[in-house]
Amino acid sequence: SGAVTNAAAVKAITDSRGNIANNWRHYTSTRLVPQEQQLVNKVLPLMQTAERGVDRLLTILQAGDKAALDAFVTR
Repeated sequence: SGAVTNAAAVKAITDSRGNIANNWRHYTSTRLVPQEQQLVNKVLPLMQTAERGVDRLLTILQAGDKAALDAFVTR
């Protein structure tokens, strides 16, 4: 919609990624009970899938490709 510039969106996504990675690293470095470890094992592939989507979004934003961005957000 143009409410946020591409540069601002890239910065927000990059900052958020850093926060998520930091929090995840702290959480997974704790002593996890077996149920937590099972959940971590289940969520890892989902996180990898999400990362690929975020990578694609960043590429689109950095290229300034409005048509690709419109397609990305409506799929």
